[in-house]
Amino acid sequence: MPEDFTKDAMKVLDALYKEYLAKRLNNQNDRDAMNLRGARHLQEMYFESETIERVNKWCCELERDGYLQNVYDGGLAIACVLTDKSTVYMESIRA
Repeated sequence: MPEDFTKDAMKVLDALYKEYLAKRLNNQNDRDAMNLRGARHLQEMYFESETIERVNKWCCELERDGYLQNVYDGGLAIACVLTDKSTVYMESIRA
Protein backbone atom coordinates (compact mmCIF):
# COMPACT_ATOMS: atom_id res chain seq x y z
CA MET A 1 0.00 0.00 0.00
CA PRO A 2 1.34 3.46 -0.77
CA GLU A 3 2.52 5.35 2.27
CA ASP A 4 0.55 8.44 1.26
CA PHE A 5 -2.83 7.22 2.49
CA THR A 6 -4.36 5.22 5.34
CA LYS A 7 -5.72 1.68 5.39
CA ASP A 8 -9.23 3.09 5.69
CA ALA A 9 -8.74 5.22 2.58
CA MET A 10 -7.48 2.08 0.82
CA LYS A 11 -10.80 0.38 1.63
CA VAL A 12 -12.62 3.28 -0.06
CA LEU A 13 -10.37 3.06 -3.11
CA ASP A 14 -10.96 -0.69 -3.28
CA ALA A 15 -14.76 -0.23 -3.13
CA LEU A 16 -14.67 2.42 -5.86
CA TYR A 17 -12.40 0.29 -8.03
CA LYS A 18 -14.83 -2.65 -7.74
CA GLU A 19 -17.64 -0.36 -8.92
CA TYR A 20 -15.46 0.81 -11.80
CA LEU A 21 -14.79 -2.81 -12.83
CA ALA A 22 -18.50 -3.64 -12.69
CA LYS A 23 -19.24 -0.72 -15.01
CA ARG A 24 -16.51 -1.86 -17.41
CA LEU A 25 -18.02 -5.36 -17.45
CA ASN A 26 -21.31 -3.70 -18.45
CA ASN A 27 -19.55 -2.23 -21.50
CA GLN A 28 -19.23 1.33 -20.25
CA ASN A 29 -16.27 3.10 -21.74
CA ASP A 30 -13.29 3.70 -19.49
CA ARG A 31 -13.89 7.42 -18.84
CA ASP A 32 -17.59 6.98 -18.01
CA ALA A 33 -16.82 4.03 -15.74
CA MET A 34 -14.40 6.17 -13.74
CA ASN A 35 -17.23 8.53 -12.70
CA LEU A 36 -18.61 7.17 -9.45
CA ARG A 37 -20.93 8.18 -6.63
CA GLY A 38 -19.66 9.99 -3.57
CA ALA A 39 -19.23 9.63 0.16
CA ARG A 40 -22.90 9.14 1.07
CA HIS A 41 -23.25 6.23 -1.36
CA LEU A 42 -20.03 4.68 -0.07
CA GLN A 43 -21.14 5.03 3.52
CA GLU A 44 -24.56 3.47 2.82
CA MET A 45 -23.23 0.60 0.68
CA TYR A 46 -19.90 -0.32 2.25
CA PHE A 47 -19.27 1.51 5.51
CA GLU A 48 -22.56 1.54 7.42
CA SER A 49 -20.81 1.50 10.79
CA GLU A 50 -18.83 4.65 9.91
CA THR A 51 -20.05 8.22 9.99
CA ILE A 52 -20.47 10.15 6.75
CA GLU A 53 -17.82 12.55 8.02
CA ARG A 54 -15.22 9.79 8.26
CA VAL A 55 -16.03 8.39 4.81
CA ASN A 56 -15.89 11.89 3.36
CA LYS A 57 -12.51 12.42 5.05
CA TRP A 58 -11.17 9.31 3.32
CA CYS A 59 -12.45 10.56 -0.04
CA CYS A 60 -10.70 13.87 0.59
CA GLU A 61 -7.52 12.04 1.58
CA LEU A 62 -7.55 10.09 -1.68
CA GLU A 63 -8.10 13.28 -3.63
CA ARG A 64 -5.27 15.06 -1.83
CA ASP A 65 -2.93 12.21 -2.80
CA GLY A 66 -4.04 12.17 -6.45
CA TYR A 67 -6.13 8.99 -6.48
CA LEU A 68 -9.53 10.70 -6.84
CA GLN A 69 -11.02 13.90 -8.17
CA ASN A 70 -14.10 14.78 -6.15
CA VAL A 71 -17.09 17.01 -6.77
CA TYR A 72 -18.27 18.73 -3.59
CA ASP A 73 -21.50 20.16 -2.28
CA GLY A 74 -21.15 21.91 1.07
CA GLY A 75 -17.87 20.12 1.74
CA LEU A 76 -19.30 16.66 1.06
CA ALA A 77 -17.86 14.62 -1.81
CA ILE A 78 -21.01 13.95 -3.86
CA ALA A 79 -19.14 12.32 -6.75
CA CYS A 80 -15.76 10.66 -7.03
CA VAL A 81 -13.77 10.20 -10.21
CA LEU A 82 -10.98 7.65 -10.28
CA THR A 83 -7.75 9.05 -11.66
CA ASP A 84 -5.36 7.19 -13.91
CA LYS A 85 -3.04 6.97 -10.90
CA SER A 86 -5.66 5.01 -8.97
CA THR A 87 -6.43 2.56 -11.76
CA VAL A 88 -2.73 1.95 -12.42
CA TYR A 89 -2.16 1.34 -8.72
CA MET A 90 -5.15 -1.02 -8.35
CA GLU A 91 -4.17 -2.95 -11.47
CA SER A 92 -0.64 -3.37 -10.11
CA ILE A 93 -1.79 -4.85 -6.78
CA ARG A 94 -4.37 -7.15 -8.40
CA ALA A 95 -2.01 -8.49 -11.09
